[in-house]
Amino acid sequence: MPCLNEICFNIVNERDLYMTSFFRSNDVYGALYYNMRGLTKLGEYTKEKIEELNKILNILKQDYENLKNTDIKDIWIQELIELEKEL
Repeated sequence: MPCLNEICFNIVNERDLYMTSFFRSNDVYGALYYNMRGLTKLGEYTKEKIEELNKILNILKQDYENLKNTDIKDIWIQELIELEKEL
């Protein structure tokens, strides 16, 4: 059975990422350094991916608000104008 049994991520206050790891036992002399280094890298990678997803989410929210406030006829007219330019 591996020493590292579980890793939990929690986002608190929509800005702080907490990572908790559960070990069955820990080999302080042989594995602690590698476990901490690996968990740190995993935490950094997870934070980067969450930031990327948040950027996409913000773009989608803005697009949704723009579409919500736009008449569908305006969208069709704009698409027809673009199509005429291509022809």
